Amino acid sequence: MLSMLLVEESYDQKKQINNKSHSLHSSVDESHTALSSSSVREHPEAYKSYSKTRSVHLTVFDKLKAWCKVHNKIMKSVFLTLLTLCSLSAMAAETADEQNEHSAITAGWLENVIIEPWKIKLRAKLDTGAKTSSLHALDIHHFKQDGVPWVRFHTEAKKDNDRIENIELPVKREVKIKSHHNGFSIRPVVELEFCLNGQHYKSEFSLVDRSNFNYSVLLGRRVLKQGILVDASSTFLLSTTNKRCKQIVKTVDE
Repeated sequence: MLSMLLVEESYDQKKQINNKSHSLHSSVDESHTALSSSSVREHPEAYKSYSKTRSVHLTVFDKLKAWCKVHNKIMKSVFLTLLTLCSLSAMAAETADEQNEHSAITAGWLENVIIEPWKIKLRAKLDTGAKTSSLHALDIHHFKQDGVPWVRFHTEAKKDNDRIENIELPVKREVKIKSHHNGFSIRPVVELEFCLNGQHYKSEFSLVDRSNFNYSVLLGRRVLKQGILVDASSTFLLSTTNKRCKQIVKTVDE
């Protein structure tokens, strides 16, 4: 829109300048025609004065013409610069929309999440100090399906003792984690979806036995950057229920 307005304004200015130039040139030509007649040539002083005036007019006309060329180059450069900036701005906005499709929310440092599509409710710690999220996983078993590495595992909610049997997912990658006591460990990483506050998120989770931790899920920065702000002084600010998550899924499907 800005580019179109700039083009129209530049065109109008150029048209006005060309009209003025044409008018000045026409005026000079008319004066030359009138003063070149035999009646005027009988008065040498008047013709001499006319010649000086015509020379001044032509000089002004040449300068105006040169200024028009410079003006057009400047306007073209400005137009191309603004067009480039608009394109970059649109690309940045599109990238931002792709990275963050959720409404921004403020969560406590502890929240309940529902792992999809199994509908298991787990307690999650939101940790800005961790990059990759992790999920409590038991009986981790590696296998291949059509030549692609997969993993089978169980998870459970400590509060309700709910157990999900035989979750099978493809392995996205493996991550090397340094432990304070046991050196390094290799964890499989899978991609999971979960529901929080009626919104669905997708991110990578490393699988590990979190029996010695207080919470079954840890949400790291890869998830939090999708629009989740953390209030470190509060817990359970958001309402997450199976019913609300089902309503969101039904709305999306429709």
